[in-house]
Amino acid sequence: MPPTPPQKSPNRFGRYDFIIIPGPSKADESRVFPDVKDGLYLGGQVRMSAALELSCGNPETIFIATGGFDEYSEKSAEVEDMTDFLVRFIPNSVVGIPSLPCTRHNLVAVFNVIGATIHKKRVALLTNFYHLPRALRHWTELAESEFPALPMPFPVCAESVALFENSLHDLPAFTRRFEREQRGMRCLEAGRYGDSCLGKRLQAFKGVIKKHGSLLLSLEEQRELRKSGYY
Repeated sequence: MPPTPPQKSPNRFGRYDFIIIPGPSKADESRVFPDVKDGLYLGGQVRMSAALELSCGNPETIFIATGGFDEYSEKSAEVEDMTDFLVRFIPNSVVGIPSLPCTRHNLVAVFNVIGATIHKKRVALLTNFYHLPRALRHWTELAESEFPALPMPFPVCAESVALFENSLHDLPAFTRRFEREQRGMRCLEAGRYGDSCLGKRLQAFKGVIKKHGSLLLSLEEQRELRKSGYY
C-alpha cells in the first residue's frame, strides 16, 4: 500500500535539528519497504512511515537517510529508495549518505560526512525497537573512540510513532528477530561482534572503499586496510 501524507499536528513530537535513519532495506517494486523479510521482522515501512510522522512536528529538521552500497557497485539503491520515499512529502529536508551496509558503518559514514555539523545539535536516531540497543551501542563506542564531539542522540522507536498493526500477526518473525538481536548484543558484550563489511564481504566493496574510504571507514579501519593494500 503506498504511503499517505502524514497528518499535520505540529506539536505532536519533539523538536530535533537532525533525524538519522539507518537503512531499512530496499523498497519493493511497489515502492514499499518490507516489514517482514526472509522470515524476520524488519519494520522497514514502519521506520519510514515514522519519519513522515516526525516531519509534522519538526518542520525545520534535516532527515539523514543512510544505507549500504550495492555489492560491486558505487550505487546505493537503499539510499535512493529512502530519499525517493521521503522527498515526496518533505522535499527540501532530506540528505542521502551511502555507506557500507552494516549499522556501524551507516553511522561511520554519517559521522565522517556531517559530524562537525551535528556538534551541539539536537539529533534523533530513528529506527525500530529491536534495533535501537545495538545502534546506540555502536554510536557510543564510535563517540568514545573517534568522534568525541558527537552529541548522544535521542533514541526514537519507530513503533512508538507509526502504527504497525499489519505486522503484528507474524509473531514468529518477531521472535526470530529478537533472538538474532539477542545473539548480536551478546557478541558485542563479549567483544566477538563480527563485521561482515570488512570480513567475508570485503571483496564486494573493495572498489568503493578504494575510492571513498575516507568517508566510509573509521580512521583505525583506514590504517588497517592500508597495511593490507586494500585502501
